[in-house]
Amino acid sequence: MEGSRRRSRRVAVADEVGIRRIGSFNFQARMHDVSVGGCKVELIEAYDAGDHVVARLPKLEPLGARVRWAMGTTAGIEFLNGMHPAVFDSLLLRLSLPTSSSVETAPTPEA
Repeated sequence: MEGSRRRSRRVAVADEVGIRRIGSFNFQARMHDVSVGGCKVELIEAYDAGDHVVARLPKLEPLGARVRWAMGTTAGIEFLNGMHPAVFDSLLLRLSLPTSSSVETAPTPEA
């Protein structure tokens, strides 16, 4: 069953997140969805599962993370320390939610 192994609710978003691979430069990545434990992003170059990154979500401290899965430049980013639900709810108020015409249904591999 798809999604049955998810630990937390995912929310579709149409926003950006700052990403930095350890030892590399910062860039803005398109964020497709977010949860207390991670997010799905479109990177500017292909990363490998296991790569360590730092994620900068709006008005939050940088979050240590790792690439959980990758398909080309689309990747699932897992936060090393999940967000508190109250912090997540506050974050959602600052993020742009997609309009019905901009929602994409790209596949998400299960890890």
